[in-house]
Amino acid sequence: MAIKLIDYKDLEKEERKALLNELVQPLYLTSFPKEERREWGDFCRLLEDNEAFALKIIAHQEGEKLAFVGFLSLWTLSDEWLFVEHFALLPKVRNQGFGAKALSSLQRANPTKTIFLECEPPSNELARRRLNFYAREGFCILSKSYEQPSYYPQAEGELSQNLNLYLLASQTVSDLQVPKVIRLIYRLVYALD
Repeated sequence: MAIKLIDYKDLEKEERKALLNELVQPLYLTSFPKEERREWGDFCRLLEDNEAFALKIIAHQEGEKLAFVGFLSLWTLSDEWLFVEHFALLPKVRNQGFGAKALSSLQRANPTKTIFLECEPPSNELARRRLNFYAREGFCILSKSYEQPSYYPQAEGELSQNLNLYLLASQTVSDLQVPKVIRLIYRLVYALD
């Protein structure tokens, strides 16, 4: 099984549009609950307007043929750090090694960078399996008290409730660096100062 990560911006304009509307958007909307995703229009604007934000298409390669199996949306936090905001695979290919190969490809493409991501605490079987998956792929927990800022405002301009998540990294990060990483994530990804 060969996996290829394709940079969205390397695709032709018409191919990008079809890919976003027909494959990425439906998977994005069904893979993440509302509180864990952006409004779709905001996601698309970031792709066009923010150089730090990228979309990697996860494709299964058989010979010359490529088939969409998922995507990674990620942020370049610095020359040393990447943040995976969303990682989703089509339901029909889950638990078949595609996720491990996609993460491995991302790490090979960025050998000098530490990759960060958020994961829910192990409060149910699916969350435990997801956390175990990341551990098998070499990710370690940096913070168990990390809060993902809300994407959505409440009625009177306040943000809705933050999510209590774990912050994970692809390699060890010093305790002194963790607050710096979190500040960068909050500032760049969630537009908070």
